[in-house]
Amino acid sequence: QNYAWGKIGLDSEVAKLVVGGDPLVVIEMDKPYAEIKDNRIAQTTLGQWIGHYPACLGSKVKDAFQGQLPFLFKVLSVNTALSIQAHPNK
Repeated sequence: QNYAWGKIGLDSEVAKLVVGGDPLVVIEMDKPYAEIKDNRIAQTTLGQWIGHYPACLGSKVKDAFQGQLPFLFKVLSVNTALSIQAHPNK
């Protein structure tokens, strides 16, 4: 996502992660990259994704949490201060 608060071009870890996953992606050097959202793949829940790729958790976490991840991992690349985000429902 290209929110104004994101870091610019390849200064953004998000942009670097996207390029690492798809070297054909073009990163615009004057555009902010704030968080990862890939519209080229079908949207799934975190639980569904882990179900398809259980090795992503590593054996220690997989065993400790019975193949579930008890939190949402979100990658942000922040250039300016943000307000706290809270999501009180599941």
